[in-house]
Amino acid sequence: MPPHPSTQPETPTEPTASSPEKPSSQSPQGTGAASPLAAFMSLTDGKHDLREKGAPKDGVRQALDRRLFVRFSAFGGCEDASALGRALEGAGFDGVLYEDMHDPRGIGLLSFSEDPVRFLDSVRPMLNREPFAALTHKPEYSMLGRTYALGHESNLEDWLLERPRRAACDPDRPWAVWYPLRRTGEFSRLPAEEQKAMLREHGMIGHAFGEADLAVDVRLACHGLDPHDNDFVIGLIGRELHPLSALVEMMRKTRQTSRYIQAMGPFFIGRSVWRRSSGGSGAAAGKGEKTFRVRMSERCYHFKPDALPNHAPRKPGVYEFVTFNAKMEPQVLFVGLASTGTLYDALGAHMMGNLRPTLEDLQAGNKDVYFDFVEWSDGDSPGDLKDIAGALMIRHNPRLNLNDNPPSSGRYAKVELKEEE
Repeated sequence: MPPHPSTQPETPTEPTASSPEKPSSQSPQGTGAASPLAAFMSLTDGKHDLREKGAPKDGVRQALDRRLFVRFSAFGGCEDASALGRALEGAGFDGVLYEDMHDPRGIGLLSFSEDPVRFLDSVRPMLNREPFAALTHKPEYSMLGRTYALGHESNLEDWLLERPRRAACDPDRPWAVWYPLRRTGEFSRLPAEEQKAMLREHGMIGHAFGEADLAVDVRLACHGLDPHDNDFVIGLIGRELHPLSALVEMMRKTRQTSRYIQAMGPFFIGRSVWRRSSGGSGAAAGKGEKTFRVRMSERCYHFKPDALPNHAPRKPGVYEFVTFNAKMEPQVLFVGLASTGTLYDALGAHMMGNLRPTLEDLQAGNKDVYFDFVEWSDGDSPGDLKDIAGALMIRHNPRLNLNDNPPSSGRYAKVELKEEE
């Protein structure tokens, strides 16, 4: 239950230990003007440490020697995409099948795995059997990349392993644009601060599209993996096609793209017709019950611009918009989930009118609007957050969520919440 709004002045919270993870903003990385060996030795304290690094968590920098490999292939000569989907059901690997916008008989197949051997042991045999064997391979669209971290990711494991699967396999975001790119060598010779400034420009544009729910991106490094010697593979995924095109258009105008990108494309544009993601946990879907222990924030905070920097956490999570009736009884208006970004970013998007309900929607018929959030829970994976948000939505039945299906990871038949003081 939301806490009663305090009459005491709202005091700033302690700053978080990590920078906010930004959805749709991870620009391809740069290492600065230092020599590659010097940069590597600096990042690894002189040791051969190739682990991905994230933001500090509980005072210790996150490090993970795991990553997701993603492979894309395109084919022509397909008369029935649904037959391919049926064949993929028993293939034993995760992926997405797309209809090709530009080829009336074209399809694209995205597959992903932590172990690249899976592409040879599972995907390759499938492509050599009917109905795939009858198709014509289009090698110019072949792409292979790996997830990577920049060092500011607040949930490193989710960023590397779960977020790409979640984005690509979202049934509500069927449209996708996949393409490779290669930077000029000049970019890597720029001073580190100049590189960062250009990456921030890219990041701000991608972040704005992500918070407005217009596009989600998947960015992969493909150094030494790409048959065409590209540096990165980009996937733009969304509910509609136009915002994906608009995002590419806006990126073209940035200094990085207009001056330091040597090649982009070819572009594959498709709509998903089949998808499968078992996720990284291996949990069985829809079995049993689960009770999460949660603790809500100590109080509700007025939903106003100056409250967000002090009170909105820079981490993924679950939040609520709340008002109070004449008897000062809390009424939950909306339950929200920030799984690909931070609570701070999501609340800011509502405030700026880029995410519904907007501030105007919330204030309609309500004198004052507050926000609170799940401050702690015994589950903090993306699937856990989704289940917690769904349970809160079912509990409160918020009027601004009436047209929304409660989010669920699909792992449990029933989810309960036990609130702790």
